[in-house]
Amino acid sequence: MREVVVHFGDNEALEAILTVPYKATDNLDRPTFVFLNSGLLHRVGPNRLHVTMARELAVTGIRSLRLDLSGVGDSPASGGTHSIAERWAGETVQAMDHLETRYGDSRFVLLGNCSGAAISLIAAARDSRVVGAALVNLQGPRTYLRYYLRLAVRKPAIWLRLLGGGARYRDLLNSLRGLLAGRGDKSVDEETRAFDLDGTLNSLVRHRTQVLMVYCAWDPSLDFYRLKLRPKLEQTIPATHLRTEIIPGMNHDFSLLGGQQTLRRIVRDWAASWSAHG
Repeated sequence: MREVVVHFGDNEALEAILTVPYKATDNLDRPTFVFLNSGLLHRVGPNRLHVTMARELAVTGIRSLRLDLSGVGDSPASGGTHSIAERWAGETVQAMDHLETRYGDSRFVLLGNCSGAAISLIAAARDSRVVGAALVNLQGPRTYLRYYLRLAVRKPAIWLRLLGGGARYRDLLNSLRGLLAGRGDKSVDEETRAFDLDGTLNSLVRHRTQVLMVYCAWDPSLDFYRLKLRPKLEQTIPATHLRTEIIPGMNHDFSLLGGQQTLRRIVRDWAASWSAHG
C-alpha cells in the first residue's frame, strides 16, 4: 500500500490522507472508506484506530480516506456561518466528490465515532453514493446516573472516586432530574440535535444503505441506544441492511487494544459480507 496527502474542498484548503492498495485493480467493486473526525481529534482517530483500520483495509484491496474536517488537525477553520454539523456534512460530500473526480470512486462507506458517527449519518442520508455507514457510539441523551450505577456494580472502587470529587456531578444531577421527570438528561450533542432522526432513517432506506451500529459497553449513551435508538432502527431499516454490535468491557475512546481489535474485526466482517455484491 501507499499513503498520500490529499487536498480537497474550497480552495483545496482541507487535508486528508489517502491509503491506496498497491494494485489499482484491487479496488474494483469495493466501496471506498471515508473516516471522519471524532470531535476535535485529528484524522488518526482515537488511539490511532483509523490508521490501523485503513492499513488493514488496504491489504484487502480497499482504498480509504482519513479526513481532517475544517477546524480539526491540519485543516484550517472555516469562516462560514453554517452550524458545525452542516459544515462538516457538506465537507464530507466534497471529499467524496474529490475521490469520484480523481479516482472514479462512486460508492462509499462512512465511518465515525461519536460526533463522527452523527456526521456520517447526516451525509449518508443526503448522498446516495454512500452504500454503507458504520456508526460507532452515536451520541444522544446521556444518562450518567445509570452509567455510574452500572460501573459501581462491577467496580466498587468507583465509590471512592465519587466521594473524592472525581465524578461529573452536574451531569449526574441532570440525569436524576431527567429520570424523575420520565426522560433522559439534557446533555445532548449538537451534532445529534442537527437532524430529524425519522427522516434520516427513511433516507437510508431509500438509498438501500447498509448500516452498522456499534456501541462500547461503557459508553454513556448506551441507554439511549437500547431504549430509544435500537427499536427505531429495527422498525425502520430492513434486517438485511442493519447490523448492531456492543463491544463488552470497552470505553468510549477505545483505550484497550482488545476493543480496537474487536472493532476492526466487526468492520471487516460487515464490509466483506456485502461490499462486493453491490
